[in-house]
Amino acid sequence: VLDALSIRMGAPMTGIDLHEATRRVATLPRVAGVEVERDWPGSVVVWVVERVAVVNATDPSGRTALLDADGMVLDHVDGADPGLPTVRVDGVGRPGTRLTGLAPLLDAADAVTGDLAAWIVALVPTGAGVRAELVGGVEVDLGMGNSYRDEMRALATILHRVELSCIVGIDVSVHDIPVVRRDDLRC
Repeated sequence: VLDALSIRMGAPMTGIDLHEATRRVATLPRVAGVEVERDWPGSVVVWVVERVAVVNATDPSGRTALLDADGMVLDHVDGADPGLPTVRVDGVGRPGTRLTGLAPLLDAADAVTGDLAAWIVALVPTGAGVRAELVGGVEVDLGMGNSYRDEMRALATILHRVELSCIVGIDVSVHDIPVVRRDDLRC
């Protein structure tokens, strides 16, 4: 932030272009909002609202980036943050790039509860909404939900109350009527 401000220590207060300093800081990938103001007689105060990573985004080449709730690429990372859900995307841009068309994935990731996080390997976009890939290769169709809270609640109920052996697929896209598909040949 200090480098982006480009305000020299001891510079005259009247010569500081606050608008330009604000613009430079606002271009930083992790900055969601910024205010720069003079604090007479000789200080400049900078207020920064930092973007917070909410998901890991992984592309087909295996590159992983941290994204905020708006789909802004915050940083590329070597490994996924285990505390965040993972979403699969077509490509991760450079930090500061906003990935578009991710609203359903980000909504589904926001609805992942602590007990489901251990089960869900990744959330994937589909033509019919979002699919969750679970540990063990089971695929869960979440559909095109509004907030995905009901779909995640239905999934949690199935995972905690249904015999899980031989399950190959779960459909909670109609959360009131979940469907479990089994493959008896796999058992």
